[in-house]
Amino acid sequence: MLIVVLSGCAGHSSRHAQQKSETLASFYEKLPKWKASDKAILRSHRAFAQNFLRATLAHHPKDNLVFSPSSIVECLTMLRLGSSGECNQVLEKILSQVSDAEICSKSYQVRGHNFVSFEPVLQRANGIWTTQAIEPSYVRSIQSLYSARATSTHFPKPALREINTFVKENTQGVIPTIVTEEDLTEDTDMVLVNTLHFLDEWAQEFALNATSRREFLTGKRKKVMVQMMRKSEANVSYFENTLYQSIRLPYRSGIEMAVLLPKRGKTIDELVNKGEILNFPTKTFSYRTGNVQLPKWRHEYTTDIRSYLTARGGKKLFAFSRDWPKFGRDAFKVTKVLHCAKIAVDERKTEAAAATAVVAEEWKAVDESPEKPFQFIADHPFLYMILAPDGDPLFVGVLNDPTQQ
Repeated sequence: MLIVVLSGCAGHSSRHAQQKSETLASFYEKLPKWKASDKAILRSHRAFAQNFLRATLAHHPKDNLVFSPSSIVECLTMLRLGSSGECNQVLEKILSQVSDAEICSKSYQVRGHNFVSFEPVLQRANGIWTTQAIEPSYVRSIQSLYSARATSTHFPKPALREINTFVKENTQGVIPTIVTEEDLTEDTDMVLVNTLHFLDEWAQEFALNATSRREFLTGKRKKVMVQMMRKSEANVSYFENTLYQSIRLPYRSGIEMAVLLPKRGKTIDELVNKGEILNFPTKTFSYRTGNVQLPKWRHEYTTDIRSYLTARGGKKLFAFSRDWPKFGRDAFKVTKVLHCAKIAVDERKTEAAAATAVVAEEWKAVDESPEKPFQFIADHPFLYMILAPDGDPLFVGVLNDPTQQ
């Protein structure tokens, strides 16, 4: 099993991908330096990634997984901005945030400038759809702090089409829908949405003629044949300890993919339980010469994270209460927290996309490096991350079986 972490989110649509690739050459020439995000935000994203990954693996230890802690936490912070009392405390704890919601939101406002600077490689968008039940002042705050598109609408229609169109456009067609007719009802009063889209080429591509079929031992201990990409005698940023090997592969923009490969006899559970995602930025990497083998893969993951939030003390969020004073004077509750993420990795590029939607309604009267070249053979399950230049985990995933999409 592999663990991969990406900083940035994106998905793939061939026509849009081709158009983007054609603009990348000129883009790289004037690429600005990524400004480090607030340390509290980075720690919040890493902590959420660690906790969500641990909880998900406990129920699905042998399945592939990809999600965007960046997208989920930003969307839930928009929700927190409207909260008070117990609901605010619950969200603060779940998101591992040490500042009040307004300070966190202002940090996201500053962080948003990075995404603007890194377009079209990395694109982030926020949106809010509301009925007249939601206070205009809250909507204006979301617009100002999160550069969100605000739409006054009716539920379930035309909001269903409006929201999915927004998600499809801002993930370049990779995620065509985030909400269904079952998610929205006539009682729905607000939907908050965050999207993240990432498309970039490797700084050093894998040679197409080096890719060949090779065995991969899945998380279910089954051998499958996969397309394995190869780099021989490559100069790679490398780290190793008694638990795992790790490499950091840069994209042309400076965003990186980090791959954490458990050593034989070790598991991804051990990596996660020892806090390796949270502590990953402290690891000292050095450039080493080695032989790298990494499978091509694509995967998508869709979930309602309500059960995760409830298990971590968030039951109050899903019951009517007056802990949402910025929404309006009556009681409100969250009904859904939906998340979808996709990733595709090949010899030339990586594309990943994520979308998170929070659905809410108002109460109604009705109810150490070796000296010789290392061998990094990712032929068994691993964890991966896509990391922004400041280490922000934009995407986190587990690859148990490259043949399963």
